[in-house]
Amino acid sequence: RISSATAPTKQIRAGSFKEGTDYWIFERVRILDKVAFDRPAEAFSLLLPKGWQHEGEIMWTAPGNSCAGTNQYFKATSPDGSMSFEILPAYIWSWTSNASLRQMQASLPTSKYCTYGEPMDAEHYLRNVFASRELGNPQIVNVTPNPGVVRLMQAGNEKTKMEMMRYGAADVQFYQSAVNANLRWSGNTEGIAVCGVTISETVIPNQYNGTYDKQAVTQVSNRIVFKFPAGQKEQAERMLSVIMGSFRTNPYWKEVVDQFWKNVREQKQIEHIGKIRMMDEQTRAMGEAAIRQGNERLRTMD
Repeated sequence: RISSATAPTKQIRAGSFKEGTDYWIFERVRILDKVAFDRPAEAFSLLLPKGWQHEGEIMWTAPGNSCAGTNQYFKATSPDGSMSFEILPAYIWSWTSNASLRQMQASLPTSKYCTYGEPMDAEHYLRNVFASRELGNPQIVNVTPNPGVVRLMQAGNEKTKMEMMRYGAADVQFYQSAVNANLRWSGNTEGIAVCGVTISETVIPNQYNGTYDKQAVTQVSNRIVFKFPAGQKEQAERMLSVIMGSFRTNPYWKEVVDQFWKNVREQKQIEHIGKIRMMDEQTRAMGEAAIRQGNERLRTMD
């Protein structure tokens, strides 16, 4: 780095800097959604250092399946393989305070990125799940909060809360946390990991016994890992800053996808209300049948 205060007075000779050592050229790459549309549509793009190889995809889980929704995966690697940048799919799990429901959930099928378990914040998740199960159990050098990611999650959760309230969920609370971590693996490799966690907690009244149950859904997003050779942390941080700052979601693609899932949720809500009403009618019919049978027994005994 040469600043105006320390730069020599003579003009810097052209060609005195080497690409890939003293400076980097970044190129924009685009990830296409090849599933949801008649033809591939750009979902997002970002800048990568010139010459890096990359792969990525938009993953759809159709309505009616466990954890239906849209997810994404992306990985880029330097030409010599010493550096890599990876965006891992979001991970979600649910939990309820109702012991009977928890037992029932344990018997239901899960998927790779969708399961059941107690809620946890970002640091707890990174230390006890992310690092040990998916990143090869590296040494965690330090963990620091990431308030910028928390603010982004808060803005999105406010919109989600308003939508849930329209469905009748009056008591919904969101808890957000996000962290950055410096990691170290064996074999002269270091890294930076980022993750954000949103916990949505809903209080559900039990109309049959007068109690309340709590239902929590934990979603881990922004699961990002950047690996680099030991001793190159400053350079890696600069590169990661450029990559993250260049991330652009196609607004037209996002609008269509968000509207699709909103329509699915609204239809699901209609179906859910219908099921509840059906259950109530069945319960009432069973009760009336039991009363009739009891009265018939009484008449027979008389």
